[in-house]
Amino acid sequence: MPVTSVVTDLEALTFTVSSRVNAAPESVWRLIEDPSLLEGWWGPPGHPAEFSEHSLTPGERCRFTIFEHGVVASGWWRILEVEKHHRLIFEDGREPGQDLPRGTTQMTLSLDALPGNQPGTLVRLCVEFSSARQLDAMAEADFEETLSACVGQMDKLLLAAA
Repeated sequence: MPVTSVVTDLEALTFTVSSRVNAAPESVWRLIEDPSLLEGWWGPPGHPAEFSEHSLTPGERCRFTIFEHGVVASGWWRILEVEKHHRLIFEDGREPGQDLPRGTTQMTLSLDALPGNQPGTLVRLCVEFSSARQLDAMAEADFEETLSACVGQMDKLLLAAA
């Protein structure tokens, strides 16, 4: 299912993408836990990421590269907190020397079962920026649209992996 909301909170310096996915949180978690599945959505459509390191252990790092329109974007996550099947909190950054907005962000990826007997999961990816300047720079780089497109690929990947 596509992204259901995109909210930028200028006071809190956050950007949150929400999507409804037609699978249980345990199934959606596979899209994070399995690097081959994570690669399918942690990059814009048609430009999957390649993870050279992947560990969801607090204190560990994940490293990835995204090739988009001739541009190479290399980045990393530092895992801060893991609640399997429900939440992943990580610091997200880019490797030095890239023509991308500078600084790191903290991201919280939450998976919540839909209420009642509704099948599916509400996926929320909240990005916390360190300053208004950083949020503005990311907005100018079309970060909202890119991240929304990435999250919007989850349902399709789950269908293909089933």
